[in-house]
Amino acid sequence: MEGDITYALLPHAPHTKQLAAIAHAKGKELILHLPMSSILSRSAGPGTLTAELSHVEFKTLLEQNLQATPHIIGVNNHMGSLLTQQPQQMHWLMRTLKKHGLYFLDSRTTADSLAYHAAKAYAIDTVERDIFLDNNDDLPNIDKAFTQLIQLAKRKGRAVAIGHPRPNTLNYLAKNLPRLKQAGIRLRKVSALFSDHENAHPSDKPVDNTVHIETP
Repeated sequence: MEGDITYALLPHAPHTKQLAAIAHAKGKELILHLPMSSILSRSAGPGTLTAELSHVEFKTLLEQNLQATPHIIGVNNHMGSLLTQQPQQMHWLMRTLKKHGLYFLDSRTTADSLAYHAAKAYAIDTVERDIFLDNNDDLPNIDKAFTQLIQLAKRKGRAVAIGHPRPNTLNYLAKNLPRLKQAGIRLRKVSALFSDHENAHPSDKPVDNTVHIETP
C-alpha cells in the first residue's frame, strides 16, 4: 500500500522472508509480530512465547523469532493478553530488545499490559496502540474506527492504529487513506514517534496530527 505504513510480520509464517524482502525493497518499515500467549489460550502460532518457558527457553525462542524475520527495526505483540501481564517475562523480553536496539509497540491486547512500562524501564523506544481498526471487520465498524482515529489524532496530536490484512480492511484503507491528508493529518512510520522532534517537551512541541498505521 502507498504511504508510510509499518508492516508487522509473524516470524514463521510461510511467506515471511519473501514479504520482508519485497517490503524492504520498497522502503517500508518492518517489525516482528511476536506471538505471545493469550488469556483465552488461543494458539498464537509457531514461536509463541509463554509464561511456562524457562528463562533459557524464553531467550532462545525469542532469538529464533528475531532471526526468522529479516529487516526488522522493532517488535509488537501478536495476541499476548496473558504474557504481557507477566512482569518477569516482560523484563526478559525488553532486555533482549535493548541488546538488539529494537523499539517496542505495545498492541495492548489487554488493558492490564505491563509491556509499555517494562520497555520504559529499559529506556527502549516504545509506544502504545490507540485504535484497533478491525476488531469487527465489517465495513461500518472499520469506518467508525477510522473516524475515531482521525478525531483522536487531531485531539492528541498523534494516534497509533493497528489493522490486519483482511479483505475489508485492505479495501477500506486503499480507498480512505487519502482522507488523512484531507483532514490535515500525516501518515507516518511508527519509528517517527521516536525522533528528537517527536520527543520534545510537551510544552515546546507543536501539535502534530500524525497517524501511525501498523498492519500485522
